[in-house]
Amino acid sequence: MDLYLAPLAICLRTLRLASSPDRSVQAGVYLLQAFGGVDLGYHFRTQQQEPWSAELACDFSDLAELPTALAVPQATRAILAGMEQRINRFRLAIEPARKSSIVRGDWLRLLAAIHNQPTLMISERLPNGVVPDRLRPYLPLARGRLIELGYAPRLAAEPVRVPQASDVVTVLRALDQVGRLADSMDLNVQATITTRTVTIPVLETGGISHEVSDASHASQTGPMAI
Repeated sequence: MDLYLAPLAICLRTLRLASSPDRSVQAGVYLLQAFGGVDLGYHFRTQQQEPWSAELACDFSDLAELPTALAVPQATRAILAGMEQRINRFRLAIEPARKSSIVRGDWLRLLAAIHNQPTLMISERLPNGVVPDRLRPYLPLARGRLIELGYAPRLAAEPVRVPQASDVVTVLRALDQVGRLADSMDLNVQATITTRTVTIPVLETGGISHEVSDASHASQTGPMAI
């Protein structure tokens, strides 16, 4: 047996997916890499609403054509044994509830689909094909399990950074004072004032969204359009 397939073989045996359909294998390895602390080196993309790795599909196909006995060198067995322990802990943490009638493969595919598309954590209106009708009753249970595993998706955009209201007033007053002083002295003065910024929701005035970041506010003296 090719040695590079040994970690995948141990993974599928420990997760009890050795004889499962390809999609269930994809979901199991995807979740293992996301939550189990075991990186087998597979990269996933979305295919038919589910995570999919072409490399994993190829290795799984190669693995199915090999004998069941693992010819692993003694020096490698200790490393694989430690990995197997971590996979087994992950399997116990991700198992469906005992009273649940959902099969393991469908359960893993449901968890993987939700993790792969974070909007499924809150959306009740699911696009066709994302979750089969027979699995929709298990959505709340799957969402709860992902939260237990520490999954907290970012569903909102990052808040816009704008100056504090008090700083805006300070800037306007300072610029006005500089302008008045320059006019009285018949000078052309450029005033530069820096304000602090904090993270607050988007501020809209008159239908216009104002976005300001940490920067120096510079303005030449003269009439100000307010």
